[in-house]
Amino acid sequence: MSQSNPQESKKLALTLNWKVTVFGLLLLPILMYLGFWQLDRADQKQQLLDQVAQQKQLPVVDGFPNDGSLQHRKIKLTGRFDQRKYWLLDNKVLRGRVGYEIVSPFILNNKSVALVNRGWVQAPPTRDKLPDVSIPKGDMTITGYLHQPTNNKMINNIERSIGWPKRIQKLDLSLLEHQFGQAFIQSHILRISATNSAALEVDWKIVNSSTAKHQGYAVQWFLMAAVLLIALIFANSNLAEVSGFKKNH
Repeated sequence: MSQSNPQESKKLALTLNWKVTVFGLLLLPILMYLGFWQLDRADQKQQLLDQVAQQKQLPVVDGFPNDGSLQHRKIKLTGRFDQRKYWLLDNKVLRGRVGYEIVSPFILNNKSVALVNRGWVQAPPTRDKLPDVSIPKGDMTITGYLHQPTNNKMINNIERSIGWPKRIQKLDLSLLEHQFGQAFIQSHILRISATNSAALEVDWKIVNSSTAKHQGYAVQWFLMAAVLLIALIFANSNLAEVSGFKKNH
């Protein structure tokens, strides 16, 4: 009579490992939350991109609106650039090059003032030098898209320059109005279109990272959660022994 193999009769059994289980149960919901958070970020950015695409299909608005309801809408302004005053928005990188975005006051025909971001210029090799920026002269008509700048409270503007232009770290509109000596027409800024003669290098980003990147991050977090769950099963059972994993490794 043949004897039965002990491994053939071995059954799956639980062997609870409290330390590993507590650690895993604390970490697992965090990984799941991060995955769903990235999916939510992707959804928010896709909604924004859809909104911008819809706005771009609408006719051009003549004149600066009185509120921000037309954000990302293409508008047309007629006036002239201030020849003496403009700001250098610092730490702007374009295709791997460090530089500034040039923000200029644009004086409308009714004497009100709008802020226009003319685009990017490359920074000189040393910080003690500022780029040479030409300012268009005379009356002109420009087009662009309304943009609401974000106020990052972690970044501070430090006034060091006495004259103009002034180097700034963020678009703090209250500070800019104080420096310029006049209130602007509203809190939105016109990001100039690349086709304008007054435009510098223009490559406006609606979102900093694509929806696909956020979805990829979400997949990574969910995969980590799945790996953790499998590790918990192996740590709290004899599944590795039953499946022959220990023997093979």
